[in-house]
Amino acid sequence: MHVFRPRRTRALLVASALAIVAGIVAVPAAGASPSGEFPFGRHHHQPPPPEPPSLQLVIGGLNNPRGLTPGPFGSLLLAEAGSGGTSCFPFTDPDSGEPTTECGGQTGQVSLVFGNHQRVLTTNLSAAGQDGSEAVGPTDAIFTDEGKVIYTENGAPVTGVPVDSSALGKLDRIDRQGDSKVIADLAAYEASANPDGKQIDSDPYAVASDGRHTYVADAAGNDVLEVHRDGSVSTVAVLPPIVVTAPPAAGPPPGTQIPAEAVPDSLTIGPDGALYVGELTGFPFAPGAAQVVRIGRNGVAKVVAGGFTNIIDLQFDPSGHLYVLEIAQNGLLDPTSPGALIRVERDGTQATVISDGLVAPGGLAIDGRGRIFVTNHSTEAGTGEIDQVVS
Repeated sequence: MHVFRPRRTRALLVASALAIVAGIVAVPAAGASPSGEFPFGRHHHQPPPPEPPSLQLVIGGLNNPRGLTPGPFGSLLLAEAGSGGTSCFPFTDPDSGEPTTECGGQTGQVSLVFGNHQRVLTTNLSAAGQDGSEAVGPTDAIFTDEGKVIYTENGAPVTGVPVDSSALGKLDRIDRQGDSKVIADLAAYEASANPDGKQIDSDPYAVASDGRHTYVADAAGNDVLEVHRDGSVSTVAVLPPIVVTAPPAAGPPPGTQIPAEAVPDSLTIGPDGALYVGELTGFPFAPGAAQVVRIGRNGVAKVVAGGFTNIIDLQFDPSGHLYVLEIAQNGLLDPTSPGALIRVERDGTQATVISDGLVAPGGLAIDGRGRIFVTNHSTEAGTGEIDQVVS
């Protein structure tokens, strides 16, 4: 995969509906009939059915908004992949073979959002199509225990293009002056270690930390990495391919089982202290094939939930329920597919919280009050949003 194109479409998540139960118990009053009925007849007061969840705009006009993290005083930490730039060049997509044009510039950014106000913390490289869509750039950002901001810049450096792509494939920290300092070179680690033993390809997409350990999901490398305090990198787990049914246009006879890459693109720390990983899955982006993988402190990886489609993010709410955000509910081969937010109950059952209005959602944040926020239109320039899910 070339760096100036979102994941193979790896660019992936979890949610479910809140139930409201209301009941009215009538207590017999003085003078009531022996049956408990009021003397003037029984009055039935049926509570209105609860409104289905909807999306409420927080801020719009964003450029390829991706990862989202709760910040102090009700703020949100946002990573935007940007809208490319003015340095354009012809390019042939290595997956489809189609000729296209890519443009690069310093439009990627990490910012704090307070209500509908945005404070930019740092800018960085963005590369996108001529219309600014499908950008690579900053994709996820979190706060460290020291209050510093670290973020992933997805993709990997390439040669022969009229932009300096050396910032890509890194985990960066923002200093007090707003400059970015490289913490770890994840693309270089992929080139030297190649943990999954396949084609060397790096796309560090998500970052998470439990305070002692910092983890990065490399969507193209199909692995989860740990970045140590000295900047060194080690492999935590390699996610194996999954087996899916080939679509009719894929070539093999109908019903043929083919492998698809896991494409880990989302991370979160669970209430149990374990690391949870969401899979986007690679071509053919089969509906129902994406999984949530738990990696315990002993390093053992285990699938704990499945049946999802193209996971793009996942988070736990304050009560410990897992929410999964899907970028495409029907699969990435369906250009009209909405996204979906799914809630996983403790017994493993799943329920869709909301799908209507989710268009290529890219990030999920749940704050300490249980408020749910998503980035929406995450592959578009100028029309991206942060929305709150409200009931």
